[in-house]
Amino acid sequence: MLGIAALGAVAGAEPPTSPPPHKIGVTNVADRASVAPFQDIGFTLTVSNSAQFTLHDVQLTDALPAATNLTWVVDGQGGVSGCTAVGAVGTQSISCRR
Repeated sequence: MLGIAALGAVAGAEPPTSPPPHKIGVTNVADRASVAPFQDIGFTLTVSNSAQFTLHDVQLTDALPAATNLTWVVDGQGGVSGCTAVGAVGTQSISCRR
């Protein structure tokens, strides 16, 4: 009888109302330790998912260092897709969506 009650409880269970836990990792590495005025500097953002399922509609937003004469762009030649630099100079962020 215990087995039947347990089966009935599983069969009639409601689906979860919240998504399962995710395991997202983010690393941010500069391509040089320091930069002089008017030199370019690059950063590599790596996002990983170690969960046992595929995540959908994931968005990463990162505020970029601000200065009145500092502008950020996304290097499309580096194989980057789905990312853009957004916002006014001095308040820019990078936004990536997959």
